[in-house]
Amino acid sequence: MISRGVVQAIEGKRITIEQSAFANASAVTDDSCFGCMKIECKNRRKLIIAENSLHLPLKLGQTVEVATGSGSLLIQGVFAVLPPALGFIAGFFLVAFIFPNSGESARAAGGALFMFAGALVFYLFRGLFPAKNRSRIVRILDT
Repeated sequence: MISRGVVQAIEGKRITIEQSAFANASAVTDDSCFGCMKIECKNRRKLIIAENSLHLPLKLGQTVEVATGSGSLLIQGVFAVLPPALGFIAGFFLVAFIFPNSGESARAAGGALFMFAGALVFYLFRGLFPAKNRSRIVRILDT
């Protein structure tokens, strides 16, 4: 995924970039944001931490293009879907094991309960240990 933003801070190779639709409307436009018509980013700033692995000569206020690897996004997506799915399966079979005479609806309810519990646990886990964002600056759009 490629996005654009304005350099806000430079700390060695670690660069803080503000991706906001209205911070610099002429320079910061992201085609991937068109689907929501920029409703999500109208009132808040989105900060991206990226690496300057190409050793580009960056200055504060420059507009840059940031790329995130598709492999990283795919892995994050799989791990976001996996805990709820495994929770449903575990809840379904756990209810069947504990209550052998239970019907399909009771097992499905147990599965749904464990599915939401798995999603909540994963959400809390990601809050404590956020995924490593492997964003990197690929080019400078203005000088």
